[in-house]
Amino acid sequence: MSSTAKEIVAKGLATIVIDAKGTHLLVQAEQLPELKNNEAYQVWLIKGKETPVNAGTFMTHNGTGGLYYTFNPNNYDTIAITLEPDAHGVLPRGKPVLAAALLKS
Repeated sequence: MSSTAKEIVAKGLATIVIDAKGTHLLVQAEQLPELKNNEAYQVWLIKGKETPVNAGTFMTHNGTGGLYYTFNPNNYDTIAITLEPDAHGVLPRGKPVLAAALLKS
């Protein structure tokens, strides 16, 4: 995953794992900006210009965090992480921090 802003040095890795229980997305990020007050990071799955789907919320420890999400990778082409004002958003409201294309094998 690549940073979406010059002032952000964060980096991340999104890995797709397939097992007998399905297809899973493992997201790991580091060097994220420090959270303040009620802020949280949210992961979004996107297909073209369709409404993003919330894949989960995570907090950080020393700028590092991540999550695990089961999904159908054929339904999406992009993953993004946003810095949100709180952990309760159903649509992105905050600043994009990291993003990447989901590559199909």
